[in-house]
Amino acid sequence: MIFNVRLPAEVSSCAISVETNSEEVAKICKAYFFQFLDNGAYCNWHVRSHLMVESDFSAIGNKLAIGTGRGIHIYPGTPAVLFEKTGDTKNIFVPPSTFICRDANAIDIFGYDAKELALRTYTSARAIMEEFFFSSGFSMIHASCVNINGKGVIFTGDKGAGKTTFLLFLLESGATFVGNDRLFVRFNGTDTNIIPRPSLTRIGMGSALNTPRLSGIVPEKYRDLDYDRLVAIGEKLEFPNFPMLFDYSYTNIAALKYAVSCSLSKTQSLIRERDCRWDVRLLQKNRLEDFPGLLTWKHLFGGNLIPPLLIDEENTRDIKCLELLGPPSNELLRYF
Repeated sequence: MIFNVRLPAEVSSCAISVETNSEEVAKICKAYFFQFLDNGAYCNWHVRSHLMVESDFSAIGNKLAIGTGRGIHIYPGTPAVLFEKTGDTKNIFVPPSTFICRDANAIDIFGYDAKELALRTYTSARAIMEEFFFSSGFSMIHASCVNINGKGVIFTGDKGAGKTTFLLFLLESGATFVGNDRLFVRFNGTDTNIIPRPSLTRIGMGSALNTPRLSGIVPEKYRDLDYDRLVAIGEKLEFPNFPMLFDYSYTNIAALKYAVSCSLSKTQSLIRERDCRWDVRLLQKNRLEDFPGLLTWKHLFGGNLIPPLLIDEENTRDIKCLELLGPPSNELLRYF
């Protein structure tokens, strides 16, 4: 089974071929990359995933551990040792049921646990994507994004501030899903691109309860709790291909036109317009340098760090900034 993951043309002409002998691995990986699938693309990177029986896995692991002198190898173990081309070593956790081997523009991943192998396959392919994003000048921010009539709208805020609540409100109002929680962004004059980082979409129980399409799947034990209590508990529903499951439209790129800071701290809805200096501070505040679970090319093979946000008042002057206090309302829709 082979499928291709294509980066948007605004980033690179690169495409990644993912090949596996496991239907379960293919199904899981396709769900994560649903916004980037393109089987007609020419691929110059290859990720090959091999599901094996445990005895064969151990035999190949022992053979590779001797060392072939090619590329970089990650061996099974806790922690495993990553051998860089410089000869330096560092510790990185790799479950004992998988190991990864890189040779030129191909990565081979071996394992005997299908779900763990799917996770390693998906994160390795995503790490290749991230290397191209970062080397093309993209940074990463903590925000959610929708596309409304060709305008990209991002929502920022602290935990429980309402990013997902506003995202769901706009999706229910006809907006197109772009991404939730982690976004790639590059400021390029008046053309500012937002592209989602492939990952699970996590929906808090409070946000799900307030959304008709999702309320029915919230476990019974959460249905009588108020929003603040649900935020404090922190439990979330997780979906790899969220908009497909609930019949929302989606895309993999948006031109940023609105930056929105949101907070559910007030009971009445209040919307304030801000100037471009607010944009710069807001976006810099939400820039990501590193976070738990980030498995980038930097971590695997010593590649690029996440670049800084190259923004100022000049290249954000065409981006409108709003501050939202309180729950979403139809008043918000007139701004877009």
